[in-house]
Amino acid sequence: MNPTIIDETIGGDNNTYLYAQTVRTPSGRTVRAKVKRNSYRHQSSAVAHVLADDMTWTDLAFEPPENWWEKTPSPSNPRLDIVAELAPLVEKLIDQALMIIGDLPQTAER
Repeated sequence: MNPTIIDETIGGDNNTYLYAQTVRTPSGRTVRAKVKRNSYRHQSSAVAHVLADDMTWTDLAFEPPENWWEKTPSPSNPRLDIVAELAPLVEKLIDQALMIIGDLPQTAER
């Protein structure tokens, strides 16, 4: 059984864009991955969290901006497709988080 997407957030402006996806895993855990691409690399981030039993988000995995920032377009790009640009990284982070918590790392179903 694959994780199921339970929430998506897409947003941006001339300085920043972001894509976040929250999934329910086969074992019932909640995992969220969020990628924020800013005009400045040091203000960009890519991280996956799991919702802990005390209802707080715990970091599980991250991808340094040095590995992806230059491969993504500037936030001021008028033809920017946020999901197309950031979904592969979000899915990679979710897969990493699922491996860490022991769920099967498969692409989330829509």
